[in-house]
Amino acid sequence: MTGKAERSDLHGLGGWLGFLVFMLTIISPIRILLTTAAGLNVESAVKSQIGPNWQIYEILSWVLAAATVSLTLLVAWRLVYVQRRSTVAIAIGGLWAIAMLPTLIDVAFGLVLFSEAARTYLTQWLILELLRSAISPALWSAYLLRSRRVANTYLKDVSETERIFG
Repeated sequence: MTGKAERSDLHGLGGWLGFLVFMLTIISPIRILLTTAAGLNVESAVKSQIGPNWQIYEILSWVLAAATVSLTLLVAWRLVYVQRRSTVAIAIGGLWAIAMLPTLIDVAFGLVLFSEAARTYLTQWLILELLRSAISPALWSAYLLRSRRVANTYLKDVSETERIFG
């Protein structure tokens, strides 16, 4: 077999693509829930310093975590069950949304609910957190756009009109 023939055999949910789906279905939801729990696990003295809006923040944080987990599962489902080229674009958008939106929404909650001192900290934290959060979707986006396996698995969408009229 030639090198080109071997590469055309790359299709399906194996290799790095399978690893991405595994990360989205198992690892990411667990990480999101554990990170949320750890972030909300503060001493009662700190909670009293933060103010009366702490309970609201806790509820909003869990709702945000649940929404993020739902999005990770939706992207994984799409990668597994809808093998069209449009899935790749949806997955890339979903990966960026999973990485960036929770951070931005969390900061928005903090800016609205907490004191000026907390706002200063949140603003400084935001820049570093956004940069850190961009690494994973940037790498996975590059993989999804350049991978031979992805190109062979997610074929070009053919509209009904193209199918009928050629």
